[in-house]
Amino acid sequence: MTDAVKGINLTPEASFANDTGFVWGDKNVANFCPIVHGNVIMKSEGVAQHHVRFCCLLTDGTESELYTVPITELETIDWFSLNPKFLINPDCRRAPEYLAHIIRCNLISADTVNEQRLDRLGTHITNDMPSYFTGDRHIQPLGYGWPISAELTWVSTAACMRRIFALTPPANYS
Repeated sequence: MTDAVKGINLTPEASFANDTGFVWGDKNVANFCPIVHGNVIMKSEGVAQHHVRFCCLLTDGTESELYTVPITELETIDWFSLNPKFLINPDCRRAPEYLAHIIRCNLISADTVNEQRLDRLGTHITNDMPSYFTGDRHIQPLGYGWPISAELTWVSTAACMRRIFALTPPANYS
């Protein structure tokens, strides 16, 4: 058992070693073992969806990149599409269930992270602040409204307004 796998809750029936891969009971399941990095709650349009962020430890000792997958889709992951190095034993029919079980067992001890996903253009409320999503940029104000200062001059105010107008793409009047 490698050091990276020692912290994983594999349940009594499961084990992972560099020479055998992921084994459940007497069944050789896969050449990798998922390592949970976090429980992610993605909020989109006011709806929270639970995801899990994980990587996989391969039998050659390397770790894959991080993947974020909805918890409801754990048993239907196409592991080969995720990474061509992930090989599942075709003789083990319950391999997807075993892999999903290991991920769920390790979600208990994983940190939870809240993330906001913006699916549409326009105004949003993120972190209790109004914001605007343009498609390639997320614009968030420093605070509500415009800062008012007695030290602002007409020249500095006009310069600030020109900079704001410069952010707006030109209109096409054809």
